[in-house]
Amino acid sequence: MRSLRGRVLAIISLLGMLFLCLPTTATAKVGAYRNVVVRGALTGAQINAWVAYPMPGRGGRQIVNVHVVDEFGRGVAGAPVRIMMRDGASTRVYGTITGSTGYGRISFPIGHVLPGYTVLVHVTSQYRGQVLQTYTRYTPYY
Repeated sequence: MRSLRGRVLAIISLLGMLFLCLPTTATAKVGAYRNVVVRGALTGAQINAWVAYPMPGRGGRQIVNVHVVDEFGRGVAGAPVRIMMRDGASTRVYGTITGSTGYGRISFPIGHVLPGYTVLVHVTSQYRGQVLQTYTRYTPYY
């Protein structure tokens, strides 16, 4: 019979394997696309990102909300966040730093994207030397 410590380690290992098998696309968040990256292998940190307007109209601004958390689920203050998107022929890059609760917000002009063209937004951050990344997207409609 295994010792208690051995059984606990086996359960933790099994839970870890199950967690790594989770899909990287999370459920929708109140009308917005939301993607969650599987926890970082080295630190257990995680980055979440979602757009404020999944189907914006012509012109105006888009907002990408970001939340960076450590291995304990606490927000990481001061984490650098960068978004990069390709909208047709151009690539745009914007950045921010998370606040005291680990949340950040990046606002940028939507520009002249073709209607129906889905803009993929690549979101990256760093925590303890590890790069965390996820994606979110929006599709202009007009």
